[in-house]
Amino acid sequence: MHERLAKHILLELGGAILLDCVRDMRAAGDKLDLTTIRRALLDRGIYTASANKSISLMRLWLDEAGITTRSWTIDDARYCEVLGIAELDLDALADRTPEERAVLKVLAETGVTVDSSKLRVAVERAYGVSLNEKTFPKVLNPLVAAGFIKFKAAGGSSSPVTPEPALLRDVTIPLIEQYGKGLPKRLRELLQRPLPEIVKELDDPSTHVKGLALEALAFKIMRSVGLSYRDTRYRPKSGGRFEVDLLFDSTRLAYSRWQIQCKNTQAVDLDDVAKEVGLVYRLLSNVIVIITRGTIGNEARGYAVDVMQKTSLAIVLIDGDDVKRIIKDPLAVYRFLEREADFAMTVKPLATSS
Repeated sequence: MHERLAKHILLELGGAILLDCVRDMRAAGDKLDLTTIRRALLDRGIYTASANKSISLMRLWLDEAGITTRSWTIDDARYCEVLGIAELDLDALADRTPEERAVLKVLAETGVTVDSSKLRVAVERAYGVSLNEKTFPKVLNPLVAAGFIKFKAAGGSSSPVTPEPALLRDVTIPLIEQYGKGLPKRLRELLQRPLPEIVKELDDPSTHVKGLALEALAFKIMRSVGLSYRDTRYRPKSGGRFEVDLLFDSTRLAYSRWQIQCKNTQAVDLDDVAKEVGLVYRLLSNVIVIITRGTIGNEARGYAVDVMQKTSLAIVLIDGDDVKRIIKDPLAVYRFLEREADFAMTVKPLATSS
């Protein structure tokens, strides 16, 4: 009974967000009490009344399930056990093989018809699964039978894979909703819409609307390559007027943090890149991604090279031409990320002994 209630608290009542907040505070060495936790939640846009006992009562119920203790220690193994899997359990994914789950997640972010051979490569890169080219249709066919996709193998050649409405209803929307209050309502609504509808809003007369649309596009790009969403419009506690649009984490092979800045401007200059580099030391990021519908100036690119040569930081620059290609072919993002990774490798030469 306590386990079922704890799962309800975590998934439906903001419990997971509370524990994420506590984890961050503990990692930062912050004092953990009702006052400091309430303030930290407020920084995340979540209000709780100062005279309210909701935070302590929530923790007491999680204590009963063995997830937390009075000292706000979190048993992460028990946390995952109660939820069923590390990522929030979705009924649509529960009985799927790892390969099928990975396919559905990539398609859930793209939401458009894609070439099966490109889809196979994208799934392998995003989720580290191995997919044989000749037997890939055997991975897709159960998803056809379940009503998630349309696909018909055409001999040895590649065939289109088209998402069905069930994919949006049972996978895309639940994956987005699992972030709960971590996403602004308007952005969450945008993410539930097909990519072509998001693209249309990139040209909206309203600066706010087209700015949100670019963030939604960036969100889908990062999720399609297997990154885990962390935060939106994050502003470091230490002050300053700068904020990062999106934060993502990756735990594949080694942990890395990606900060994403969306610039819905005609050009990105050196100062724009420098501001992001300055935030790295507060966010402890490993990768900066700047995505713009405009151009990226030579000085900005030169500065990015200089930073990569002198630090362990990687800077990914996606300009307007890249965005146009991603809109036409969402899986092209892998090509651009590989291009940027190859470039970073060339500008970070190893010193050789003479």
